[in-house]
Amino acid sequence: MKDSVDFSKLINDAINGNAAFEELYQLTSKSAYQTASLLLKNHEDIEDVLQNSYIKAYQKLPELKNPERFESWIKTIGENE
Repeated sequence: MKDSVDFSKLINDAINGNAAFEELYQLTSKSAYQTASLLLKNHEDIEDVLQNSYIKAYQKLPELKNPERFESWIKTIGENE
């Protein structure tokens, strides 16, 4: 399903104030959680990292140069958290 997702449109919509960021979250949160769980074992810590990661991603969304790499980008933000 993610292969057919137009991340560019979703990101553009999210930047313009539409509710598209929630869809980005729905599409990527499972894999972001799995990545964080490789580094952390405590569920609450993983949830905190994910929350902080998505907040940072939302704030920096206009800076993302390649929208199709959003999922990889959010995982990297999580790893750095």
